[in-house]
Amino acid sequence: MADCVHNFEWALIRGNSASDQDGITEKLPQHVKDILDGDYKAVLTSSLAGDLLGRAEQPSAAETALIADGELDSYVKPRLAARLAGASAETQFEVLCVGVAALYAFMQGAWTGPLLPFKSEELFPSAVADHWDAIRRKTLEQLAVDSEEAYVLTIEPVLLMVARWILVDAAPQLADLESADWWTARTAFVHQRIIDNPTSTLQAVIAGALDRLAAKLPPVEKDRNLAARYNLEYGLFHHYFRQDAKSVERFTAAQEAGEFSWTLTGALGKRTKFQTFEVSQLVVQAESRRNTKAPMPNAVEKPAATPENFAHNDDTLLEKIEITDKSMAEQGNLNVIDQCILLAFCLNVKNTNPDHGLTTEQMMPYVRRVLDNANNWMVHTMSLLLRSRLESAKSRTVERSVLQLNALVDQFPLEESKPSERMEHIFSIMMPSKWELERELGERFVGLGVTRSALEIFERLQMWEDVVSCHIMLEQADKAEAIVRRLLQESPRSPKLLCILGDVRGEIEHYELAWEYSGRRFARAMRSLGAHYFKKEDMQRSLECYQLALAINPLFENSWFVMGCAALRVENFDVAEQAFARVTVLDPDNSEAWNNLASVHIKLRKLREAFNCLREALRHNYDASNIWENFLFVSVDIGEFSEAIRAMQRVLEIRADKPQFKDRVVDVEVLDIITLAVINGQYDAAGETAWNLAPKMAKLLEAVTAKIATPKVFLICARFAQWQNRLRDALEFYQKAYRAVLHHPNVDTDEAVFKTLVEYTIKLADAFVELGPREEEVRVGGSTGPVCKDWAYQARQAVKSVISRTKATYEGSEAHDQLVEKLQELKAL
Repeated sequence: MADCVHNFEWALIRGNSASDQDGITEKLPQHVKDILDGDYKAVLTSSLAGDLLGRAEQPSAAETALIADGELDSYVKPRLAARLAGASAETQFEVLCVGVAALYAFMQGAWTGPLLPFKSEELFPSAVADHWDAIRRKTLEQLAVDSEEAYVLTIEPVLLMVARWILVDAAPQLADLESADWWTARTAFVHQRIIDNPTSTLQAVIAGALDRLAAKLPPVEKDRNLAARYNLEYGLFHHYFRQDAKSVERFTAAQEAGEFSWTLTGALGKRTKFQTFEVSQLVVQAESRRNTKAPMPNAVEKPAATPENFAHNDDTLLEKIEITDKSMAEQGNLNVIDQCILLAFCLNVKNTNPDHGLTTEQMMPYVRRVLDNANNWMVHTMSLLLRSRLESAKSRTVERSVLQLNALVDQFPLEESKPSERMEHIFSIMMPSKWELERELGERFVGLGVTRSALEIFERLQMWEDVVSCHIMLEQADKAEAIVRRLLQESPRSPKLLCILGDVRGEIEHYELAWEYSGRRFARAMRSLGAHYFKKEDMQRSLECYQLALAINPLFENSWFVMGCAALRVENFDVAEQAFARVTVLDPDNSEAWNNLASVHIKLRKLREAFNCLREALRHNYDASNIWENFLFVSVDIGEFSEAIRAMQRVLEIRADKPQFKDRVVDVEVLDIITLAVINGQYDAAGETAWNLAPKMAKLLEAVTAKIATPKVFLICARFAQWQNRLRDALEFYQKAYRAVLHHPNVDTDEAVFKTLVEYTIKLADAFVELGPREEEVRVGGSTGPVCKDWAYQARQAVKSVISRTKATYEGSEAHDQLVEKLQELKAL
């Protein structure tokens, strides 16, 4: 019997559209059939559900008191525990089905529509209805996690709470069921998405359940549909928490499990009505796995109704790109799960690329490929939503974008598709809840400047922060404050409202009150205080506030970053290291966090760690010259001379010809250090001699001298050329260095410049004496001869020229006398 239960479990996960596994469809229990048919009320009003929820009994006096206080969990949980104590796998599965029905019913009311045919208070004893307001209020409080509140107008939150009691809290008592962890993860993820911000508590619950589930899944070869769903949902979980590298791994695993093949390629086509020539268009070529012995997994016949799809009605753009290649233009239908995978890859493109036009162009082919075939109401809705988002930034498509989004909001109560179809793939897409979709419409209105229409939406949704923002945009700050104060009269101890008032007034006492009224648990108050003190440059207090906030909810990347900056300013390097390290975990692509973490390591003299952090920073921001400069310094310090040369080359490429870097194109002192390392054959970090880097060093110096003409740079080049026995080149660089100082406009007025001129004049004279008589092969002809035939004359003339030019100003000075002495030495040769 246990094997049958396990088969029923996976059938419940797969839903109606999957091919029949082992011919069990006919054997499914009635409660499973009811769930698959979308009749959640039948399951929730069954005798088992009535027993669990106490509907058939009259509560005792003690239980009535609990209900009156809104403590519905204290009434239900003991019944649930009693039913599951020592229960068989069959009983556990029946209880799980009640939880699944509650979860699906909640999702129908809050996510997919149509409207629920019942109210959740009908599932409990009649005494519960008398105290429903208190129960609803208490339920919302219990749904808050890590100080992050649940949305105040959540539709039928008690249904989600029932699902939590069974599928999350009682999960250890469902140990005989292989799929229990899957439902735990789904329930916790839905819970996460109705609260204000991501939380580490729910993240851990979801990840733990999905990890445990991996060992219980059937082999991939036996059930590819199940494996694809599992990896897809795990990838969407990572996507929600912005773990992009992990999400793409899971999406790829889902694609491989389902043997789904696709590629983003180009094809000739036309985009406008008057286009006379074809240009390359991005398209997705995709093909689902076909099984000749069984129906296509997840394939469904085209539904009788589809979400409303608005046309462009544009005088220039075509409704659909015309592709010339028929093999690409007329591709076959896709499995629904494969459509979900394509949409997931589309989301990943958005997360891992900058927000610019190219990203939109990359994402649109995925959406178009899914829109080609309307196989499922909610998947098609999701693709229309993504298209609406992508078209919102273009003038020719922005109108359709808003109309389409408005239509998706309006379709919620429509009964044109069954609840079962809407629910079948809801966990395989990132469809927002009803209120989030309406909020997105309001935000779209704000972007178009239709602020008053947006204000009406936000007021109806009781999204007071957005309401305040709209009033401030309308230059009605007084009205925004009045609204918040009116709300505070109704809920004077609301931490959230107090923080909003603090934002409007800019007064920190409101944040402090919010913190105290919340029992020192409302992390937003401390985040706001931390930001306030950081702006006031009170870094110690800012640091303390962020530490309190992040101890409650540590998933705020920006808070960790600002806390790290504050810790750096007060030289608390241990905390700074912890903060920036956490940022790199939350967002591995944050180059500034890697750079700052490297700065902390430098302060702590962990140079190798700093080197690794800077290399990671450059991987994510290749054009940041400040990061390359830091990388250069650290590379020199640890003997990574090859990397130092590469870093200096990159700094030069980025900063050359940019006025703001006029005096910081190249650090000449570091250039000198690297050159000497090569000349002296220092050993690098790998134990190799730096002599091997001579070709790279030569290219670097050539690039530097092409952009910078300073005496010090020419002197470095002269020394390097002399080491390479390029004696004529060396002498030429000595002359360039001498001339660069000789023609300095302040030679006659600035004694420091004059002393530099004396130094370079003597170096040039010594170079003539040392290099001039030596033999070197002539570049043209191949014969050998002296480097400089009249070296003695040239040396004397260089010194004479400086003596005569500076005699009137500096005669009798120590530096001038050095030149006179040098001239006498040259005459004596």
